[in-house]
Amino acid sequence: MRWALAGVLAGLALAASWYLAPLHEAPTLDSPRLCLSVLDVGQGDALLLSFPGERYWLVDGGGVPGGGYDVGRKRLLPMLRRMGVEHLDKLFVSHAHADHFEGLFAVLEAISGDELWLPSTTGLGPRAGALVKLARRRGLRIREAARGAALVSDLAPVDAELLYPWPGWEQDVGTSHRGVNNSSMVLRVALGRVSFLLTGDIEAPAERLLLERAGPLRATVMKVPHHASNTSSTAALVAAVDPLVAVAGIGEGNRFGFPHASVSSRYLSRGTPLYWTGRHGSMRLCTGGFSLRLEQVAERGRSRLLRQWDVDEISRWSAREHAVAPSRAPPRAHRAPAAVPARRVSKRPAPKKRLRPLPEPAARDVTLLDEREWRRSRKARKRLRAPWR
Repeated sequence: MRWALAGVLAGLALAASWYLAPLHEAPTLDSPRLCLSVLDVGQGDALLLSFPGERYWLVDGGGVPGGGYDVGRKRLLPMLRRMGVEHLDKLFVSHAHADHFEGLFAVLEAISGDELWLPSTTGLGPRAGALVKLARRRGLRIREAARGAALVSDLAPVDAELLYPWPGWEQDVGTSHRGVNNSSMVLRVALGRVSFLLTGDIEAPAERLLLERAGPLRATVMKVPHHASNTSSTAALVAAVDPLVAVAGIGEGNRFGFPHASVSSRYLSRGTPLYWTGRHGSMRLCTGGFSLRLEQVAERGRSRLLRQWDVDEISRWSAREHAVAPSRAPPRAHRAPAAVPARRVSKRPAPKKRLRPLPEPAARDVTLLDEREWRRSRKARKRLRAPWR
């Protein structure tokens, strides 16, 4: 009996020592407390941010310009129901284009909400104006980013920032670039060492403004601007964000030729895998602040793991911040010219050097090989290409 009791006590001591391990030793995959779901609504954006305590923010809702197929009723709302969404703290219309807001009509009719955020309510078309009226009728408060509305969040320890647009953005971006895309709201949501940057459909002029005037843009996950069009994802912005992974809402076989080949290469050549809904379906990225997990959300059955980044990988990416070259070089006037020793200049002209083509970059990720295979198969199928491809 004594030996049995001693064995039980030893087992309890061992379990207690494991349970009371030092708190600074983070687990390999921490428990999810912040999730970003990239929902497959065809050619359009619909992003769901999930927080502890069944709190949700919906950023855009997809849609088809000109009506017709009801993306909200047939695609978006069923997905939200399956995820258990019964109330939305905030709904964001990143900008007033149909592929970002048409699906929200069905959502507003079926699910309650607190706030509807837009860049501005001035100059809206009939359909976007009707959405605002519906939101008011359903009791939502209307918030306008371009009029200085402050994004207040009670979701600590999660941090959320509205980076753009700000009051007077039209003057800052210039008369010739005041299109609807460049009014897109840009959000940054972070927990611990993991952050998400949601960029709407901003194009190069708005990207330049962000680089010049916004705060830190670096983010672990980047929602690719404008569905990976060549109007966006400038090299300077991608370098400043330095994403570990990029995601996009892009319809399969879309008539625009998205993702643009040059944009895909811009991410993949720096080792950033690009996942998009037309190829991978709906996806969910979850973190507890120290690791990251990417899943393919199944319409039926269990989700499938696509990739995960453990604590060490996130730590290495986080430490890389100080080693990344600045996105903008300082003006030349502030640099002292280096002293060059005088030397005798030869009168004979230097022989012309033949330039050799640069070698192809080595494959750094299995996603890059997958991308090349997809392009080859697309060419073999003789799919219609957009003119710029």
